[in-house]
Amino acid sequence: MITYKNISFQYSKNNVVINNLNLHVKERDIHGILGHNGAGKTTLFRLTLGLLKPQKGKILLGNNDISYMPTDNGLYENLTAFQNIEFRAKIFKVSQDVFNTEANLLLKQLHIFKRSNELVLKWSTGMKKRLALACALIANPKILILDEPTNGIDPESLNIVVNMLKKINQNGVTILLSSQDLNFISKACNYISIIQSGNLVYENSINVNTNIEDIYLKYTNSNVEE
Repeated sequence: MITYKNISFQYSKNNVVINNLNLHVKERDIHGILGHNGAGKTTLFRLTLGLLKPQKGKILLGNNDISYMPTDNGLYENLTAFQNIEFRAKIFKVSQDVFNTEANLLLKQLHIFKRSNELVLKWSTGMKKRLALACALIANPKILILDEPTNGIDPESLNIVVNMLKKINQNGVTILLSSQDLNFISKACNYISIIQSGNLVYENSINVNTNIEDIYLKYTNSNVEE
């Protein structure tokens, strides 16, 4: 679905962020990218989205129908939840009929429908993350890219997000995400890659019995919490 071939990128001569990276994200995987802050995860996503261009190598996409949830959520906090998702639908040129059906459904599935007419400014971090996910899904993408989707969220929101990701994945959506939340990774993903200083140092399939923490410590040579 997504293939990275010998990808390299640097912001300056002495700041190599992605170093000759080769990686394949299979169709219908939930593929987690792990690594510390500054490891290159967000840059990799920006390259995938075409916001940056690799200086070496190439990226092959099996489908250009991509949606993205940034780490800062990308929400307008002085708008209501419903207005936020409506704004995103207009950007994606979602038809009114589809919007009328999908918007309320997404808000209900993510347990935020009853407060959808409130200003987002008043919401908790977990609720904002759920709304950002709804905004990313309104266009019904085939590939979903999530940058730190569970930063700072409560356990209830974590479970809601995990269940939603598994649901859409079962419906055919390929998911590529980054996170330092190893609990979330173990619950959501079936495959992981670890990036250290722009280099791919580990990749393999996982399941609920995989000891993610041991793998992470081994291949990053540091503590889980920074």
